[in-house]
Amino acid sequence: MKGFFAKTALVFLIGCFIAYFSTAGVLRYQKLYSNYFDLGIMHQTAYNTYRAVATEDYGRFLELTNPHGSQQFNRMAVHVDVTIALVAMLYFIYSSPATLVVAQAAIVGIGAWYVYLIARHIFHGYKMQYALSLTFAGLYLMQPALQRIVLFDFHAVALAMTSILMMIYYMLKKRYVSGFVAFVFSVLSKEQVALTTGTLAGLIVFEGQWKSMYGHVREGHMKALWSSAQRRALSSRARFPLIILLSSIVWFFIVIFLVIPYYRQGDHFAVERYNSFGNSSGGILLGLLLNPQEVFKSIFSLSTFSYVVALLSPYAFLSLLSPMALAALPEAAINLLSNSTSMRSINFHYTALFHPIMTYSAILGARRVLDFFSDAKIPFHDVHHRHHHNRFTKLAHVKRAQKSYVLSHRAMRFFGLFIFIGVGIIVNIWRGPLPFAVSPSIAMFGSAAGPQGKIYEWADRLRDENVTVSTTSSMAPYFTSRRFFYNFSAQYVRAEYVIIRPSTVTNNPFTSYDPTPQYEKLKKDDQYKLVDSGEDFEVYQRM
Repeated sequence: MKGFFAKTALVFLIGCFIAYFSTAGVLRYQKLYSNYFDLGIMHQTAYNTYRAVATEDYGRFLELTNPHGSQQFNRMAVHVDVTIALVAMLYFIYSSPATLVVAQAAIVGIGAWYVYLIARHIFHGYKMQYALSLTFAGLYLMQPALQRIVLFDFHAVALAMTSILMMIYYMLKKRYVSGFVAFVFSVLSKEQVALTTGTLAGLIVFEGQWKSMYGHVREGHMKALWSSAQRRALSSRARFPLIILLSSIVWFFIVIFLVIPYYRQGDHFAVERYNSFGNSSGGILLGLLLNPQEVFKSIFSLSTFSYVVALLSPYAFLSLLSPMALAALPEAAINLLSNSTSMRSINFHYTALFHPIMTYSAILGARRVLDFFSDAKIPFHDVHHRHHHNRFTKLAHVKRAQKSYVLSHRAMRFFGLFIFIGVGIIVNIWRGPLPFAVSPSIAMFGSAAGPQGKIYEWADRLRDENVTVSTTSSMAPYFTSRRFFYNFSAQYVRAEYVIIRPSTVTNNPFTSYDPTPQYEKLKKDDQYKLVDSGEDFEVYQRM
């Protein structure tokens, strides 16, 4: 019955999460708080993929208009996030940016179910296994950085949070076919995901061998060390993580040095974020090895400390008690070594790959704490009976637990969980986006940030996907259901209709250039006529 109540409570929590963040995300786009970067881009990519399948014009598969130019190109020239194509199949049900937002909230929310299953496996036999598993699943949904990812438009890498958790669970349960499918889904969500899956798999392989290796090294049996390593590497338990490790390495080099350069006709666009180390993908990897002082300066700073605290505090820093937390190092390096400050903020999607790793390592860390307080396992009986039936507890620990049974039992079952949950709630209030937080993200529940009625009217009038359109950023999600769309810039001359919110021309934090001169040019352009206007709204038609 405890399992039934725990699962029922978990389904309720997941349902609340999906309902709230789906509603908030859809309202955010409808009331003009989303932008071309990134919901407009993602919607155009998904829409063109959906139309490619519907019309069998596969040239449109993962196609979008260059955000910084005018040509059409494949999404894999920017990121290898092919899972967008899978989500795009939902457009056969309803073609809208809302589909992306709701799908993301649902898939991320389902990740909590796998957190629960992983915790159940790890805490199997522990007296508080259901309470602990439900607590970790709830804390996973309460992580401020995770919630902000779900609110910040749509990104395929967010879906990798759930697929990595699925991979971990199926690996633990030795369901390797399902685990490999989850791995494939993960690495297709973004190019650097392979670094995280590969590091995690490598740590699992190493963890299975280090005790034996340490014993042989201490005794000087180097020959036995080699034969033992061979046996363990070929064992069924190590074989699957080794496959994941090798597949991750191969896939990463394929996408970085073959796929992206093929579609982009050059290096990855993010190379410029690491120009202090090199000017190419290979040069950056070499520069990291040859310039350790630059790496040290980038990583050890006050902003880095604040960033790490924000990521680890929701689990009361339990992640640090497990070596599996080291699997987050590749993503940490990518974010901390970048010259883009956005990549060191919890307000965007750059923290996505931390969450499954931090959650898994926190669960393992919690088990270490429970094993220290030995009475948290099976019900207390005779000391020797407990010792022989609990392989996690040494006899000396059991005797110590017997002397302080009442204190340690109650502290772990009530006081400990209360503090753990309390830390999660406090961190969410401190950094989260919910209405009760210190800095909530609730503007979407108020009035629209612009002329919503006029936008609805023109989105309906220009629903023909063959009409080319250019708009300012916040209106883009409404008008990117077409093959050709131009974010307002000098490329507006390619559009038949140009739709402007004058207040956002000069006030757009997501645009790296000042489009004001182009707006002044448009107002004087003889080729375009002002056909509609209102409060903070203008429509120009090419004559």
